[in-house]
Amino acid sequence: MKKKILALSLLGVALTWCTSTNIKKVSIDDFEKTYKVSTWSIVSNNKFVWTLQSNQTTYLGFKLPWRVTRLYVKEWDYVKAGQLLATLWWNEVKTQYHSAQEMINSLWAMYKSTENMFNAQIQSMQAKIAQAKAGMEGMKTGLGDTKNITKEQLLTAEKQVKQAEIWLQTAKTNLEHTKQVLKQNEKDIYSNSKNAIAQSKILLNNFIIFTDQLFGISDENLHKNDRFEIYLSAKNTALKEQIKTDWRKLNSEYENWKKDTEQLLLDIKNSDAVENDEELKNRIYENLKQTKKMLVEARWLADKVFTAIDSSVSSVNFPQSMINQYKKQVTTFQNNIEKALLTAQWNFILWVKGSIQNIENFKKQSKMKLDLLQKQYDLAKAAYETAKQTYEQYKAMSEWKVNEVNTKYEIAKKQYEEAVKWLEALKKQKQAQLSQIKSKIEQVKWNKNLAAVNLGNIKLYAPYNGVITKKMVSIWQVVWAWTPIYAISDPNDLKWVFYVPVEDVKNIKVWQKVVIKAMWKTIIWVITVVNPSADPYSKKVQVEVKIDKVPKTWKLGMFITGYPLNEKFSWIIVPHEFIHYEYGKAYVYRKISENKIKYEKTYIKLWKCDNDFCLVKKGLKANDIIK
Repeated sequence: MKKKILALSLLGVALTWCTSTNIKKVSIDDFEKTYKVSTWSIVSNNKFVWTLQSNQTTYLGFKLPWRVTRLYVKEWDYVKAGQLLATLWWNEVKTQYHSAQEMINSLWAMYKSTENMFNAQIQSMQAKIAQAKAGMEGMKTGLGDTKNITKEQLLTAEKQVKQAEIWLQTAKTNLEHTKQVLKQNEKDIYSNSKNAIAQSKILLNNFIIFTDQLFGISDENLHKNDRFEIYLSAKNTALKEQIKTDWRKLNSEYENWKKDTEQLLLDIKNSDAVENDEELKNRIYENLKQTKKMLVEARWLADKVFTAIDSSVSSVNFPQSMINQYKKQVTTFQNNIEKALLTAQWNFILWVKGSIQNIENFKKQSKMKLDLLQKQYDLAKAAYETAKQTYEQYKAMSEWKVNEVNTKYEIAKKQYEEAVKWLEALKKQKQAQLSQIKSKIEQVKWNKNLAAVNLGNIKLYAPYNGVITKKMVSIWQVVWAWTPIYAISDPNDLKWVFYVPVEDVKNIKVWQKVVIKAMWKTIIWVITVVNPSADPYSKKVQVEVKIDKVPKTWKLGMFITGYPLNEKFSWIIVPHEFIHYEYGKAYVYRKISENKIKYEKTYIKLWKCDNDFCLVKKGLKANDIIK
């Protein structure tokens, strides 16, 4: 527009210079071409301010809940597809990933150790089978051969007894050591659970007292906030009553839980070893579940309290700074409650969720470990008893008489058959235990892969090239899964949007023409969408106009004035070639007689001009003939 005004100014100066330095007498007869004066018009009942918006707006959020650590872009930034927009703080996922990897390594070590143990036992049993078979065949020889074979077998059996005894002691040591480790782990778990209950008691007590003092619910605090109660949640009084109802329910549960918890903590303190008291452990576990339930209820109540404070009306007695301070306090309670419900680590004082999870995991994992070690011990014990029995049998062989060789042969045969059966049993037991460990490895691998997927989900990327039109959160804010973080819009797929009061919307219809005021060049589109309902606050209806081709100078978010076409505005337009100038004043030759070709000089007043036409404010009317 500035360029047009400058060009018009230069044009006026040029015309003035020409008329003042080279004046020429013009005869009417010199003109032959005529022009019938026409008008340029738009039609409008009311003008509206339009905004240029995108047809495609996407709300972006994380797939996981937690705290936002980085926001890399701001509103109205242009971003490219795949560009990193924000990240979450999620050390728990990293811990889960590394813990899973460590457990996989440990299970593979257990797998190899178990495999080696069974291989050694199978190898020993195969040796016993070979020995039993050799002994069985040797019984057919003479008594002298029997004595020699028995002596060698006795030495071998003695070595097997010593080896079996070593395996038995090793299995026993492993079992006792694991029991001690698990006992200490269980002691730590219930000690941390006690801390989680105590911390939750403090958190719930502070939140209940804060809410009571703020809204004056109990008899003790009923009139403490009278000076600002009328402003508190003034925009939503029903919510305040709902908060009081929910508070009384939560407070009633809390008082019962508090009595039980105080007695429980006292019993834990007086107990010599909580891990040896099954009734006390069950009470801790049930208390943790009740604690989690109340924390969930407190989380919903805190959300309502925040909404109620946010809908308050500031005043002299209840200024905005006090409202903001209460909102900040509620947000702190919300963060602490979320931490209690979401955190599950081993490295510091556990919160409720972690305590429940560790108790449940300990019961499963400790039983699996103890069962495995007990089976190994039983197997080693059986092998030791068999080796001792074999040794004693071989020892007795040296005293047998020749007439007893046939009987000993039957005994050797039976031992051979039992060893073959025992070998098959060992192979099946080996396969079963290795399969069990491998199944656990696959389960932990699945957890590791899930953690790896979650590591990718802590980063938020732009899905396509676009403009960030809205930022919904701030850094360090805790968000839920799929909570909108940004709104991104396509800057190339645009539409005009304006809002019509409810009382005027009856004059606005789909496919009705609309026009943009751009000097006298009429730019016309049609209305494509009229929303069926009005905004409850502004009492206006949203109307949309789809744009087929967007000019390069138009940008997302710009404003412009437009008109629905139902009232007429007109201007007189005249081509440049029919306008003359005399000492800077514009005039035309206007026909003054219908029957005779007679024209007279008529001075006119111009408004605006472009390269082809000028708008005439005074001096002419529509359908005048000029030349």
